[in-house]
Amino acid sequence: MPGASGGKIETAGVKCLAAGDAVVLEVDAIHSVTNPLMRPTGAIHVYGGDFFGIRRSEWDPETLLERPFDLDNEMRWFEQMNAIWASR
Repeated sequence: MPGASGGKIETAGVKCLAAGDAVVLEVDAIHSVTNPLMRPTGAIHVYGGDFFGIRRSEWDPETLLERPFDLDNEMRWFEQMNAIWASR
């Protein structure tokens, strides 16, 4: 149920972006990115304010349940993806 404690996130809209596209999101927007291509792509996210000083959430990609954002886990994920990229 949307808005319920422990509720799952639901899709509210979809945008397909291509090279050179830019989108400005609302301050409380929740977004995800999917790469349908079989090659690495990149994106630049620009956040205002203190990114690390604000409590943030992330959503489990399998269960869609909210959990606290884990910066250490995110850094490990980037290291894994960089290792895969370097091995190509």
